[in-house]
Amino acid sequence: MRLIIFGALCDFIALVSGAHKLTIHQAHLEKSPKIESGIFKTHSSKRSILVTFGSTSDMKSLANQISEKYGQYPKEQRIYALYEAFNDYSLECQGSADSYLKSSSYTYTKMWASNIIAIKDADLQCAETLAQMSDVTSITTNKKISLAPVEVEPLGNGDSTSFGWGRTWGLSRINVEEAWKFRYGENQYHEEQGATLRGEGVIIGQIDSGMCKK
Repeated sequence: MRLIIFGALCDFIALVSGAHKLTIHQAHLEKSPKIESGIFKTHSSKRSILVTFGSTSDMKSLANQISEKYGQYPKEQRIYALYEAFNDYSLECQGSADSYLKSSSYTYTKMWASNIIAIKDADLQCAETLAQMSDVTSITTNKKISLAPVEVEPLGNGDSTSFGWGRTWGLSRINVEEAWKFRYGENQYHEEQGATLRGEGVIIGQIDSGMCKK
């Protein structure tokens, strides 16, 4: 009877001790608050991560400065000034990380507009080293997000014959010729040359999903 009780006690101590060791091990892997919790399951785990630098307030401040300084300049000059400011800021923030990643032969991509470095197959040591840098604000998983399937109807040959530009990819389906007959700012047809809506001076914005079809 005593042997049974003693054996059960030993099993209980071993179980508690193992749980304690597991807790210490997990705490060690996630010791930096900059690193997203649970990215690395073991010391040898490798994950694709995003390293964010600087602050959003700094980026907004730069944009406001450019707007005040170059507000009267042509659009192209304002855009270039903003690019230079953001690019210089990202180079300043990412300098130490860039040197470390390059010397350690990691595969990575620098992005100046968002002030982020995307690293492929980063390990725990890499994340911990980067987390110690003052310009690094967070380290998160580079998650893959699947888009819903898009059904595209095939175009017929007749869709491109009326324009003579080759494949127009559905211009006739969106009634573009009807839209061209509208005068700027008016809901009425106008056939005079130069007064119809043909896109001059219109700024087109495109949203890119950033997703790979693979």
